[in-house]
Amino acid sequence: MCVDYQKNIYISDDDPRVYVKKFKDALGDEACRFTCEENAIPLGFGEMDYLDFLKERRVPMSKVIKDSFSRL
Repeated sequence: MCVDYQKNIYISDDDPRVYVKKFKDALGDEACRFTCEENAIPLGFGEMDYLDFLKERRVPMSKVIKDSFSRL
């Protein structure tokens, strides 16, 4: 779920519970899952408290970094 300038305007001040559903509906379940996995974003992040989101993202993010580094 890349949030570029135009998507940021679209999101505006919406709560993640609102805009995540919009993106998921637009992308479809499989593409949304793949995008989250690619970006180390835990499934269900739109429903998480921000600090819980950060905690849940640490391990997948470290795996993405490790995998990327091993390809160098």
